[in-house]
Amino acid sequence: MSAAGADREHPLSVAGLLAAASSALDDQVGDVWVQGEVFEAKTAASGHRYFTLAGEEAKLDAKIWRGVAARALRCELERGAALLVHGRLDVYPPNGRMSLIVDWAEAAGAGDLAQRFEALKRRLLAEGLFAAARKRPIPERPQRVVLITGKGSAAEADVLRTFHLHGAPFAVLVRHARVQGAGAAADLAAALAEAAAARPDAILLARGGGSLEDLWAFNEEELVRAVAACPVPVISAVGHETDTTLCDLAADERALTPTAGAALLCAGWRQARADLAGLGSALAAAAAAHVARARQRLDRGLRDYLRQEPRRRLDRARHLLAECERRLLGAGAEHARSRRAAAQRAARRLFAAQPGHRLALLGARLRAAGPRLAAADPRAPLARGYALVRLEEQAAFLRRAADARAGQLLRIQLAEGELRARVE
Repeated sequence: MSAAGADREHPLSVAGLLAAASSALDDQVGDVWVQGEVFEAKTAASGHRYFTLAGEEAKLDAKIWRGVAARALRCELERGAALLVHGRLDVYPPNGRMSLIVDWAEAAGAGDLAQRFEALKRRLLAEGLFAAARKRPIPERPQRVVLITGKGSAAEADVLRTFHLHGAPFAVLVRHARVQGAGAAADLAAALAEAAAARPDAILLARGGGSLEDLWAFNEEELVRAVAACPVPVISAVGHETDTTLCDLAADERALTPTAGAALLCAGWRQARADLAGLGSALAAAAAAHVARARQRLDRGLRDYLRQEPRRRLDRARHLLAECERRLLGAGAEHARSRRAAAQRAARRLFAAQPGHRLALLGARLRAAGPRLAAADPRAPLARGYALVRLEEQAAFLRRAADARAGQLLRIQLAEGELRARVE
């Protein structure tokens, strides 16, 4: 086995082959202009823009680096938008994937699918197929539900798991159908007819997220009209939160995700279970309060009965008699103590009023006053050499020399005797 230009003895490494391929793309293809339709686009945290550029039978990853995004992007990277881009092909060695490194992107007009979507939407809207007046309410507590979804899909697993977690008490019938590709819309419409024939309370039409192309079956006129004409209320739970299909607009209720659709069907039962639990708690509390009140009445009745029992009445009378006796004896003793204290006070007053006792008290007071009287005698200082001086014609004693005039006679009293003198 051989190939032209191949060297069996010196094979290329994988990295070498990818480098050669990248070099060949640069040499043979170089810069290119490409037209395609955007199906998936995202902006990384780094600021780089990643999207998928698709044609009728092929898809190509594309990238716009953060440094050139402001200059290169001349339109929004929206799903279904047709772009005319310029760039070069590149092979990324770690995974061997080829992508287009874009340095210019401009709108090339709306993509075919997006145009078909908007055209059909406008026509069905004009017919009143999406009118709120024709939508029916979803039963609050359904008894029987039909799930239409892809066999073994993540949507099926999410819905059934949600039913289980919420303890859904209703019967669930599952009708598998194709949810993507050719013939999917017809298969889903047939599934709706079979589901309605089972006479359930509600039908849940569920599929996981995807590109506009992946979800296109739910935009086909055949399926949209089947959803609108279904005699049973339909919940459309197709795609992710940002996805909107024509089936969402035609259904009686739209759920953002399959899980949300399942939760919507369980909501009434959850509320009923919560209401029942609340009623149970209220009933238990009321019963406990009633029993407590009855027990209180019984206790009061028992106490009243025991109080009226003859033996207890006799005990109360005996206790009352003993209390009266105690109080009587206590009152007598208190009276005796009061009279005794009064007699003692009268005896003390009588003793204090005896003449001999009063004379003794007066004598003691007189003896105590003697020293004070002797100390106050004005003649006592004369014995120590002092003298009293007064004018001859006056009785008052002199206290200041200025009160005497020259020639006046003075009388000087000593401890023994008296002298006469004249002021000079």
